Amino acid sequence: HQLVKTPNQRYHAYFDVIIGLVFLFLVNEAARHRKWYMERADQVSFVLALRQKKASQSMFQILTFMLPSFMVTRILKSPEKTISESVKRASILFIKINDFDDMIQRLSPSHLLEKLNSIFSRLDSYCSSRNVTKIETVAEEYMCAVGIVPSDQAFELEDESQGHRTLMRLVQLAGDVLDY
Repeated sequence: HQLVKTPNQRYHAYFDVIIGLVFLFLVNEAARHRKWYMERADQVSFVLALRQKKASQSMFQILTFMLPSFMVTRILKSPEKTISESVKRASILFIKINDFDDMIQRLSPSHLLEKLNSIFSRLDSYCSSRNVTKIETVAEEYMCAVGIVPSDQAFELEDESQGHRTLMRLVQLAGDVLDY
């Protein structure tokens, strides 16, 4: 190891150390900024993924309100695909609210929505208690069915005479509606 003896050699040694420190500082700052930008990108990505998840959950909730639950996952998996399948036996009940046009005329929009919500909630409750599948509600119409969900189809495959029992659930629901 050689000692620095001349002032010129000392000056070059100090200069080399200073240049090394400046270079080290610049590399450290570049790495620090890169790390900050990467963390920021990760944060933005996380927030976008969280928003996407919330939007998906919201869409799922809306779809489960509008459609039978067994259809929602199929729709979300392949939204561009038309879903249709053949069922051996199904029965559909259409329910239309009497005097709906009169209700529109005499009730305010908010009262009309409250009334429809009350009626359709009651129908949902009837469907649930009778194990009938709600298909959709449109304006003053409510549509429900039996024999379309996979559990109904599997039940009938085991014993075809059970089809009458499946239909009876819909008839009992119709009786509940008439009693309302």
